Amino acid sequence: MDAATTSPAEGTAPGTPAEGTGVTAEHWPVRPALAWFSVVVLMYATILGYLDRQILALLVGPIRASLQITDFQFSLLQGVAFGLFYAVFGLPFGWLVDRTSRRGVICVGVLLWSAATVACGMAQNFEQLAVARFAVGIGEAAFVQPRQDQCRNDHESEDSIAVESL
Repeated sequence: MDAATTSPAEGTAPGTPAEGTGVTAEHWPVRPALAWFSVVVLMYATILGYLDRQILALLVGPIRASLQITDFQFSLLQGVAFGLFYAVFGLPFGWLVDRTSRRGVICVGVLLWSAATVACGMAQNFEQLAVARFAVGIGEAAFVQPRQDQCRNDHESEDSIAVESL
């Protein structure tokens, strides 16, 4: 039996790699039920992210009326305010995911985008809503790359197509 497939040594906690096996905690096999549970949770978070991106389009009239903003300002909120920050911050978060915990980056991203979504709802003027949309873009950028990596690493290669489709 090679070192990568050796079971944990006596006295180690279940679910942790044995010392000297060459297997790191990051690459330790995940139970299938837990791996699929994580896919489902991440899928729901992704759905909420897509909903959050599109919600402004559904509320054009009420938002324009309450904040008294122009069509141009609204288009900035829908496009540039979110998209630019989403695209620009995706690269640093990809770098961060390679060097830190994916789960930690996912949690920070979801918390940031959730708080920013609340701030969008509480905005009293264009500037506040624009800053909140910037933060939504940053939070969602922190979610995308680690989500894909987490799903890919938790599943065997034969499950990867099903996982990516969700």
